[in-house]
Amino acid sequence: MSWLIDNASVVYLVLVCAALALTAGWWATRKRHFLIGLGAVAGLAGLVFLLKRIERALEEMVEGVRKRDLDRTFALIADDCKTEFIRGGAGRPMSKPELRELAERAVRSGGVQDITLWNFDFESVDPPRAVVAFNAKPFGKWAGGYEYCGCRAEFRLERGRWRMTRLTLFKPGSTELLKLPF
Repeated sequence: MSWLIDNASVVYLVLVCAALALTAGWWATRKRHFLIGLGAVAGLAGLVFLLKRIERALEEMVEGVRKRDLDRTFALIADDCKTEFIRGGAGRPMSKPELRELAERAVRSGGVQDITLWNFDFESVDPPRAVVAFNAKPFGKWAGGYEYCGCRAEFRLERGRWRMTRLTLFKPGSTELLKLPF
């Protein structure tokens, strides 16, 4: 489904054209199948909208790191969020306060100055929950500019915004947890 959000403008244009054609067909014939098709087009437009909102939430988190404004980043992370990767030999889930402390240290020291996200793959979207897999590449002292990791993020719709409830980091192209050097 990543091609839907990568090409959302084109998808919306095609959907608008389809909606216009279906509306014209219904207007001319008053046949019910045109309305059913119009409903399907509206449903697909709603799905694309949801996917874009999740992608925007992830990009907003990255922008918070980029601008050194972790309040902006952590506003989109649920209070009960757990993050999984291996650190210091242990692979236990990290709580939001622990992740915040690590992120503050990373941003303050210049360890992480920017992050690039790509290759979004929506595993499930069933509001109020969604799961997306993607790749992330950090830039800064803690990253030599060539490392990246696979990520799997779970989201929950809270008060009209998608908030991350779980983040798991994997070695590139693997299901093995990523081991961080810090």
